[in-house]
Amino acid sequence: MYYMVIDQEDVEFDIYQTDGKSIARAYDELALFCQDNGLQEIDGYVSMAEDDFDEFTGGMEIEEKWYEATLGIVWLSKLLEQLQEQSPAFMDDYLITDLESWLELLYNAKKINAKWHLSIDF
Repeated sequence: MYYMVIDQEDVEFDIYQTDGKSIARAYDELALFCQDNGLQEIDGYVSMAEDDFDEFTGGMEIEEKWYEATLGIVWLSKLLEQLQEQSPAFMDDYLITDLESWLELLYNAKKINAKWHLSIDF
C-alpha cells in the first residue's frame, strides 16, 4: 500500500485519511497512464528513511527525499484531471477518492509549509 508522509508531527489534520489500497490495486495501469500522459509515476515520489530501507538495500546509504507540497498539488491535480477526462477502464470511485484525499492532505501540508513524500507499506 502507498501512503503519504509529511515532515512535521503533531499536525491538526488527519495524515492517514486514506490507506492507498485502491492506488496499489491500480498501480500497473496507473503507472502506464502516467507515462502515456507525461506525468511522474507514483514511484518517482517514493522515499523512506534509511532504517526502513535497510532490509532491501543491505545497509547501503539511502537519502530520504522530501518534496514541496506545491509540487504534489500540481502533479495530483493534473493526474486527476487526466483521469476524469479520459475515464480509463481501471479508474473507479475508490481510486479517485484516494487521490483526492492525498490532494487534500497536500493542501493542508502547504498551509503549514510541510514537505512530503510517498512511502510503501510492504
